[in-house]
Amino acid sequence: MKRDSYYKILGLTRKATAAEIKTAYRSLAKKHHPDQNPNNQAEEERFKAIVEAYRVLSDPKSKILYDKFNVVPEGSAFAPKNQTQFSPDQWVANFQRYSPTMNEYVQAVKEAVKERIKRKRGKHLKKEIKLSFKEAILGGEHVFTLPRRTRLGDIDQRKLSFVFPADMKDGQVLRWKKEGTPGVGGGEYGDFIVTVRIEKDPVFERLGEDIHSSLSLTLDQLLLGGDFSVATIHGIRSLTVPKMTKSGSTFRIPNCGVGPTDSAKGDAVITVYQELPIGLTQQQYALLNAFLYSLEQWQLPEKAKLNEWLKAQKAP
Repeated sequence: MKRDSYYKILGLTRKATAAEIKTAYRSLAKKHHPDQNPNNQAEEERFKAIVEAYRVLSDPKSKILYDKFNVVPEGSAFAPKNQTQFSPDQWVANFQRYSPTMNEYVQAVKEAVKERIKRKRGKHLKKEIKLSFKEAILGGEHVFTLPRRTRLGDIDQRKLSFVFPADMKDGQVLRWKKEGTPGVGGGEYGDFIVTVRIEKDPVFERLGEDIHSSLSLTLDQLLLGGDFSVATIHGIRSLTVPKMTKSGSTFRIPNCGVGPTDSAKGDAVITVYQELPIGLTQQQYALLNAFLYSLEQWQLPEKAKLNEWLKAQKAP
């Protein structure tokens, strides 16, 4: 980019007031901001020049050095080539050579220039968010509304959309570069740091790479077996339960757990439980009682449980 007068970069004359400098900067910074001109190197350079010009002209002491002595802070990248660039110590040494009685003023300007030149990275924005169990396992997108202070001191409300990876852990920290507060003296923006908290799920529980859940079946379903639809973290799947299955038995559905690929995922682990009937009619009570007495050879724990449950019921 062509090097030019700081005033010319902002489209102003040397008679411009502080308010006019600020207004011009805001207008040009918004127009040439990299977010408004993605993948445009020329516009990015233009934006940097605008920021540098405003950094010098908005500070009264730096502006005096620029206007009166043709001096810009060391490291200025967009000042004209004939512009003198001194570090504070170099500038003070030269100034004192010609004005030894101005030491007190010179020292004040020296400190001001040092402070202006010193670049400091902006502060990080930190936030804690809660993800559902399913979001943590599968990943997803989350929209944040963030207040961020601009280089002019204004506070903007921004909506930022971030994509979360799959297989998140509780307490995991994610960092997005340069999405925090602006730096001092042209320093870069801080980062946006998110700590993840995962909500407990009423249905699923993670143990290692497997996802555990339960399925309630009636007595006849456990005795006769069959194919049943079960919910997994990856959607509805079919589970085959064999005949005469005991309550508390576990079954695995492959590749329905956690993992980077389908072939490397854990399993969905389903525990089946017996669901006892309620509100029996007199006829149903009698039939169930007769059925239990007919199972003299059935030694499974379910028989004892059913007997205890039946005795606790009051016949209609």
